[in-house]
Amino acid sequence: MPSTRTGSLAIGLGSFVSIACLSPCPPCAQHPELPAQQRSSEPELHAQSPADRFSPAQRPSMQASDGELDGEWAGSLAFIAFSEAPGGTSKPTTVRVVIAGSVAHAYLQHEADWREVKPGRFLCSQHGVNGTVSAIDDGVDADGRWVETWTLTLTKTSPDSARVVLLRMVNNLDRPRTQKQATWWLVAAGELSATGHREPLAPASIQD
Repeated sequence: MPSTRTGSLAIGLGSFVSIACLSPCPPCAQHPELPAQQRSSEPELHAQSPADRFSPAQRPSMQASDGELDGEWAGSLAFIAFSEAPGGTSKPTTVRVVIAGSVAHAYLQHEADWREVKPGRFLCSQHGVNGTVSAIDDGVDADGRWVETWTLTLTKTSPDSARVVLLRMVNNLDRPRTQKQATWWLVAAGELSATGHREPLAPASIQD
């Protein structure tokens, strides 16, 4: 780990409810607890199935399963927000995420090589087309103790595409709390594409 954990990702690294109807909700069996007058005069929010947002040809499975996001996803993430820690960058970074059930691997492209982030630490939680890939660990370097969290939140938008938001948070515990390097964070987002591969990169292809 670097002696000072900085904000450079390249070095280090739902569902939704639609307002389907704002017109008065007519008396119905779904609202027996409301007086008829109130039912007919107040707007009602109706949940719309997320599957309705996809065309029939591209509609992914909405079943709660462990494998909807399985496979390898790759793409470029753009930084949308970060703290003022040294090393912060606005340059996009290329990532690869390999998911197999509850296990995941994350890689960052560094020049012509790929570097695995926190090998063996990432876990994945999936529910239908949504998933989170996260890792949290700690350690000690020349500046003292640190704790670090990575979380990638994905949602599948088609069989071969997914949107992802990355949040990275670092706390350098032994740094004075008034220093910017004491705690820092960054957020990046982008689109990932399925590569067709389903296995982690071979160790020989990863440079330390």
